[in-house]
Amino acid sequence: MKKIICLFFVLILLVSVTVMPTVSAAPAKKPGINVLVFGNEYLHEVAFMLQNIATWQGLDLQIGVLASEDGTVENHQYAFKNDFNYCWDRKTGFSYLLDKEHSGGSLNNRDVHSISAKKLIKKKDWDVIVFGASMKYSGYAGTIGEYLPTFLANIKSVVNDDTVKYLWHEQWALEEKPENIDPEHPFYMYGYSMQDMYEKIKASSETVAQENEFDGIIYTGEVFNVARTKGYSASGKNLLEEIEGNVSMYGEYLAALTWYMGVTGCEINKENLFIPTGVTTGIDKQEAELLVDIATEAVKSKGVTLKKFEDVFSVQEDGKQETTSSELIYNPGNVTGDNGSNMDPTLFIIIGAAVVVVAAVVVVVVVVSKKKKSK
Repeated sequence: MKKIICLFFVLILLVSVTVMPTVSAAPAKKPGINVLVFGNEYLHEVAFMLQNIATWQGLDLQIGVLASEDGTVENHQYAFKNDFNYCWDRKTGFSYLLDKEHSGGSLNNRDVHSISAKKLIKKKDWDVIVFGASMKYSGYAGTIGEYLPTFLANIKSVVNDDTVKYLWHEQWALEEKPENIDPEHPFYMYGYSMQDMYEKIKASSETVAQENEFDGIIYTGEVFNVARTKGYSASGKNLLEEIEGNVSMYGEYLAALTWYMGVTGCEINKENLFIPTGVTTGIDKQEAELLVDIATEAVKSKGVTLKKFEDVFSVQEDGKQETTSSELIYNPGNVTGDNGSNMDPTLFIIIGAAVVVVAAVVVVVVVVSKKKKSK
């Protein structure tokens, strides 16, 4: 009997050691980068995915997206000139441009607050600032050029930091025209042709980036085009959910991979690859790696040189590993993901508890059995 009890406690001790988290004296602190975006509302989901990808790559990437009502540079410039507020939804990380009458109020009864672009710029040390245009005018450099030079100059005067990198976002093209499309839809600007939209956005982006001396382009449009050329969409996994321009899970992931390479200049390490799970249209490891290959090939085809993570960012060895948080910055929240290899720590706890229960049952059975025999 004593031997059985001793064995029971040994099992408990072994399980406790197995499930107990390892504590390190001074874990490394992740390098960080802050990214501010002036764009359209289609970038919200992409930004959310981007932050998760960066986290798994070992980077504390904090991102804020300021989206105007239709994403035009004109709207952003007008808001900046008049010091209008962007209304921020803390629960989702979304931001919306509101007029004077509504700034500071509530949006759909959510927990919100407002801040102007000028105040937000001064609130954090931004490393990268990205500009983009609306779906309607992304392919028209002339229209963008009417407002962008002034807007960019105003932003730089507030930032007042020569180390900040300024990038232009190349918008993705829409799919082919469906039935019953709204005649006022932005797609009509491109004759309802995906190829025409791609070509115009491509030429416009090069012109805008060159004339305004941007430090680079985030080639989302090119990446989507390469994916379509390779027949990815033909496999039934469309990059867009609908004609309105919202990206599907595949398009969101592909765009976020492109953004990661664009804002960091780093190649993507497949061993630390974030793979979105827990959704109806999840992405498996093989498919995720295929999308990484597509994005990498397309970006490199534009003459971009990608470096290894450790060649761009240095890890601080002192202090705790912690990520900065802010009410003005995206938080991954409850988004789940996997890299195809790591096991959820919760599973270890469940297994450990099960072992303890089984051990207890065995002890009880043996004790009862011995009592019966003694009788």
